[in-house]
Amino acid sequence: EGLRPYVETAVSALINCDQLSWAKRLAAGFHLVFPDIRIAEALELVAAGHWFEVERSLLIDENGDPPTTYNVTDLLACLRHQCSERIQPFCNRIEVFARVSQATGKQFTRALAADVHEL
Repeated sequence: EGLRPYVETAVSALINCDQLSWAKRLAAGFHLVFPDIRIAEALELVAAGHWFEVERSLLIDENGDPPTTYNVTDLLACLRHQCSERIQPFCNRIEVFARVSQATGKQFTRALAADVHEL
């Protein structure tokens, strides 16, 4: 438990660098659970259009209520308010690329991987 703050910082840095799988491995290696990992996974699923795979307990708004609609923007907002400040850059990036994906018609994963100049 004494290493928890350091591991949490490392996990957050990995999430912000789009290294979610490494963040999960690091946390598992120390037998620790971090809510930001669950939120980051859910953000990626929602942005990719797979909101039905997200744990329902994560899809709550700021008042603790379930969303009234299941569109990407509203669902991302439900998840965004649960992110810690540590992974706000990741949350912002997911939200931006979800909008780019919607505007260009590209799949989210392709928009995320695309060269910014191509978009």
